[in-house]
Amino acid sequence: MSIQAMKRGEASVVIPAFYSVLVFVALYDFVLYGVVPAPISLLGASLIAGGAMILAQRGR
Repeated sequence: MSIQAMKRGEASVVIPAFYSVLVFVALYDFVLYGVVPAPISLLGASLIAGGAMILAQRGR
């Protein structure tokens, strides 16, 4: 699936979408196991999400 996404879309759009999976993994980890992510993990997730939003705005 990731190979097809890279063939059809620009890397600057596709790669942040792949990294956004980390945010959902942390959410599932919290919901299922009660594990709270470390502050540095939350910072990294917010940087990834912010970067994806900036790239999406530039694409318009």
